[in-house]
Amino acid sequence: IVGSAWNSGTLKLINCYSIGYFPTRSNVSKAKCTNVYTDTAIPEGNTTENVTVLTLEQMKGENAKLNMIGFDFERAWQTVEGGYPVHYVYVRPDYVWDGTKADSFAGGSGKENDPYLIENGAQLYKMVVDYSNASTAKGAENKKVYFKLTKDIYLNDVLASDLQNPSVETWSSIFTPWYSVANKETGFCGDFDGDGHTVYGLYCNNTRFSGLVSMLTEGGNIHNLNLKNSYIRGYESAGGIVGYVYGHYTLSPATVSYCSVDNTVIEGTAKQIGGIVGGCNDIGLTVTDCSVTKSKITSTNADNPNLASGIIGYGWGGTKK
Repeated sequence: IVGSAWNSGTLKLINCYSIGYFPTRSNVSKAKCTNVYTDTAIPEGNTTENVTVLTLEQMKGENAKLNMIGFDFERAWQTVEGGYPVHYVYVRPDYVWDGTKADSFAGGSGKENDPYLIENGAQLYKMVVDYSNASTAKGAENKKVYFKLTKDIYLNDVLASDLQNPSVETWSSIFTPWYSVANKETGFCGDFDGDGHTVYGLYCNNTRFSGLVSMLTEGGNIHNLNLKNSYIRGYESAGGIVGYVYGHYTLSPATVSYCSVDNTVIEGTAKQIGGIVGGCNDIGLTVTDCSVTKSKITSTNADNPNLASGIIGYGWGGTKK
């Protein structure tokens, strides 16, 4: 694993294994090892501590779960029948959203100092469905409702897709589609704090307002959120974080800040397609500290094929920053 390291007392190896070779050379003698395994005997003169020597059979198949103590076989590693553990790049399928809406959140009361906590796809779906309509958008007390993401979320198993050449045909046969509002009279006006977490595998298929949050309206805030490995297709407005922003510019502006979109395809016949926000109208919208990387953003609209851009696809009326 490590050929050489100067001042190896600062080197740490955690949850690693090697076959056919000892994990370190003799000059990496002060490395700190935790849950490190090999099939090779400790070489003469090598003083690396806490490396466990196992037989090949002890590291194969289900035996690995019994012998490779400390490896997370729920989220990080996957056993292979007759073979050695492989690193599951994202998550096991059990952790992928099953298409349902949760009955409740993981905690919190929805207030600014006690936001609703979201830890899985079903709870995220509850937020965008239940708090994107006129009757519940501001909660029972007619006040802004606050939400906070506490974990990375996998809406679909992105390992099952061809992320280099995505298409609606392949994604629609595998993935669960996301929610989209039906008209401009509804929208999310709460505060959604991603807390630096990432949502993987968002799939929107030919909906009117396509995005993680279908529509954002006056006073709505989305911040500290990342979207990755997703496929979004829309026929009116499509964006990675927000499909469409709508409201009245005389009221509180909407904001999207500290958000990123990575390795994502956003396309379709939509008149407004953007990496962060698809389109906006009649509202004071501010987008700050956002980025779009390694993504494909295209419009196939025959009348306006150029209405696609990296951050905001199209906007008119109100104030955009």
